Amino acid sequence: MSQCFSFLVSQGCIKPLCDLLNCRDLNIIKVCLEGLENIQKAGEADKTKGTTGRMNPYAQMISDAKDWNKMDHLLYHVDNEIRKKACKVFKFDWVQREIHRLALQRLWMEMMETY
Repeated sequence: MSQCFSFLVSQGCIKPLCDLLNCRDLNIIKVCLEGLENIQKAGEADKTKGTTGRMNPYAQMISDAKDWNKMDHLLYHVDNEIRKKACKVFKFDWVQREIHRLALQRLWMEMMETY
């Protein structure tokens, strides 16, 4: 299953999925959010296997592709399903960035202790 997501990501599917989150069709928004969530899960599975290091590369790609100013409205969307899916995708992204920030902070502290 992970190979399917690797192929889709290698073909550049993340940016178009993020771009479609701004459309007015609720079904398209739901499908795109579900796709992004599944891509994030596949990246987590790869990370757990140790094939991608300590970070989820797909989560970083999604974070880079998102325009936060255009998409934060999904967190307050009228449709409950869209709101829940958006929270999952954005929360996952926030957690990944926080883990990365803490790892960098820990590394910085270790470097400062050696000097």
